[in-house]
Amino acid sequence: MSIRMALGARAQDILMMITGEGLRVLGISMTIGIIAALTLERAVASLLYGVSALDPVVLASVTVLLAVMSFAAMVAPAIRASRNDPSSTLRAE
Repeated sequence: MSIRMALGARAQDILMMITGEGLRVLGISMTIGIIAALTLERAVASLLYGVSALDPVVLASVTVLLAVMSFAAMVAPAIRASRNDPSSTLRAE
């Protein structure tokens, strides 16, 4: 990141790069997770009590909760990386 910033990348560019890659991985993993949940519905149904395995409210709320937590987990390091001073970081390495 410091090399990119030393070569002229703005902090906003670094932030967008890190969050863009994270959102791409998040989208792929959410898609795989939803497909797996729908595929394994019969196996999970015996473990649930009082809730359908294909309850759309539960699926949507879990998906949104995981997306928000994943976004928070990727934005915090991205902000920290975009605030680094590239010259001091490159001198330290």
